[in-house]
Amino acid sequence: MPDHKPRKHLCLDSMIQMIYDSFDSIPDHRPNRRKDKISLLDTLMSAFAMMHLKYPSLLEFDRERETEELKFNLKHLYRVQGRIPCDTYMRSTLDPVDPGAMREPFKLLFNEVQRGGGLKGFRFSCAGLKDHYLLLDAAVFDI
Repeated sequence: MPDHKPRKHLCLDSMIQMIYDSFDSIPDHRPNRRKDKISLLDTLMSAFAMMHLKYPSLLEFDRERETEELKFNLKHLYRVQGRIPCDTYMRSTLDPVDPGAMREPFKLLFNEVQRGGGLKGFRFSCAGLKDHYLLLDAAVFDI
């Protein structure tokens, strides 16, 4: 483990806020954005929460979306302000979103962790590979 002091903006709440802010900049592709519809931001954050909380499937998330515990976590931790989308709504809303838009939050978080020194233990140099990090099931990212 690195012996550096953790940076305040690298706490979970700050990182989720970075993701929220990044998702908020993604334009809503749907032609009619009525107030009674679930916002794209709430749908994106619900999908992120589903992945972050390690639900095995959209269906499992859908089964638990009405539980008080999940509602509380989605509202207070993941900042979902409206209704929680069902699995069908989530699929139909998120399928048309450009996958490249999901890269921005990853880059922001990666840069923050890198600046905070959290990646020093993952430095990898071998033959022609220098100044890379070995992360995520042996995926290699440039510094």
